Amino acid sequence: QGGAHLQPHEVALVVDAAGSATALVLHGKARQWFQPGGHLEAQDADLAAGALREAREETGLSASEWTPLGEMSALKGV
Repeated sequence: QGGAHLQPHEVALVVDAAGSATALVLHGKARQWFQPGGHLEAQDADLAAGALREAREETGLSASEWTPLGEMSALKGV
């Protein structure tokens, strides 16, 4: 369906300690800024672990504090 990603996908919201800045990454193909994220890999225990891994890989930052905010299920037809 138009190149839609149908496999599990996670996104990380990376915010500084003051809550005043967030990290975005420039997507090479889309040429747009997005939150760090990607597809689950075999070593990821769950979506939260995948989100943390992607945030580290894409931003080079390591979290001094990590708080999962929740999970959203896939919306079919969107």
